[in-house]
Amino acid sequence: MNKIEIAISFENVSFRYKKKTDLILDNISFNVKKGSSLTVIGINGSGKSTIAKIISGLLLHFEGKVTIFDKILTEKNYQSIIKEVGFVFQNPENQFIGEDVENDIAFGLENTNVSPNEMVFKIKNIVQKLGLQSIFNMEPVNLSGGDKQKVAIASVLVTEPKIIIFDEPTSMLDHKAQLEILKIIDLLKKDPSITVIEITHDIERILFADQVLVMKEGKTTFFGDLKNLLLKRHLILDSSGLELPFIYKLSQNLKKNKIIDQIFLDEKELLNHLWNKKKSKLKI
Repeated sequence: MNKIEIAISFENVSFRYKKKTDLILDNISFNVKKGSSLTVIGINGSGKSTIAKIISGLLLHFEGKVTIFDKILTEKNYQSIIKEVGFVFQNPENQFIGEDVENDIAFGLENTNVSPNEMVFKIKNIVQKLGLQSIFNMEPVNLSGGDKQKVAIASVLVTEPKIIIFDEPTSMLDHKAQLEILKIIDLLKKDPSITVIEITHDIERILFADQVLVMKEGKTTFFGDLKNLLLKRHLILDSSGLELPFIYKLSQNLKKNKIIDQIFLDEKELLNHLWNKKKSKLKI
């Protein structure tokens, strides 16, 4: 039997900004398997972004133990450990460093002593992968919100991190740009070499994760897979100030009215099911 590799482990982790202030995280424990995806969800102030900042080494004065690929994260060794971690912020402008898109993407590689030839290859590859050819020589400040976020993602992906954290990456975008960014995130989740952590308040995103961590007031109210979360939906989601995903609620209503006989968590599957039912009735 193959040993399950753990990418991230939190053991009884607590955090507060100052000794006399309230806990932001209160005794949090969870494990994230290598190559899997975790969605951390909760309302504002639940502590979810603090988890992301600890994993990426931005907050180090925590209690408990955090392990990244079997290495315990400390103030002394965090710089070597977080090289494996890429962080995509809510506001992409927080990540811009270069004078144009090309230099911005290249910055991370320049800091890791990548050879010029390899750098050109890596940049060309990520630009093609994310479709950034038309904006390659533009200044980031002149880009649309969606393109800014794509450049921010490219500057992270080009360094080939083993863990990528997305902290509310679509909250500042219009609907079209949101869909484009979420498509990129969901494609990355299918890559077994990358562990993806998505921090969000959008309940729909639990449908696209291997595991879900639900946060409320700095505490974990649930950690596990989607199936178990939905089994405990009233106990967990209602108490955390969260609603059920729309597709789940719609399926519930359709099932209640005997239009369908099962719950769907995928919009396309539900539409196909309804269409097939309609076609079978038309044949009769």
